[in-house]
Amino acid sequence: MKAVLDVLLLGLALIYQLGFGATLSFKGVGPDLICVCLCSLAIWQGPAYGAVSGLLAGLVLDGLFGHFGFYASGYLAIGLFAGYLADKLRFDRVVAPLLCFAVLYLVKELPALAYLFFADVPISWPLAMLKLLGCALLGAAVFLPVHLGLGKLHAWEVIQAPLFRRGKW
Repeated sequence: MKAVLDVLLLGLALIYQLGFGATLSFKGVGPDLICVCLCSLAIWQGPAYGAVSGLLAGLVLDGLFGHFGFYASGYLAIGLFAGYLADKLRFDRVVAPLLCFAVLYLVKELPALAYLFFADVPISWPLAMLKLLGCALLGAAVFLPVHLGLGKLHAWEVIQAPLFRRGKW
């Protein structure tokens, strides 16, 4: 049942990002809810679960935008490294997951910035860095309630029990 809850959470994050995310951002600064949910899932469930979740969410975005492998590789890396860091470092409840999210979000955005730099795209680099930092900070502000709420939902015993037991309805 946890997997169903996690798929619904990632599905809602995908719908938000695709539908409302661009309209609710301020001058291009808004939270990446897919990254928020994925990092939280990986911290609670582990690196393999995070990597598979990131790959599936990334493949959905790749299929919609036609950038095959771009989003899948980025979100797979976020899920894998967030789960790995949580397993190895034994995170506390608040500070370390926030730092993990912020660092992994910035690392996820590095390939896009490197592409812009090496393609010699005429952009304002201080403004681009400010927007990137703003997105990371806003995402970190959204991350904490999502992370703690997901932890409470995963600890709730009703969603761990099977819906239908053999021979009983």
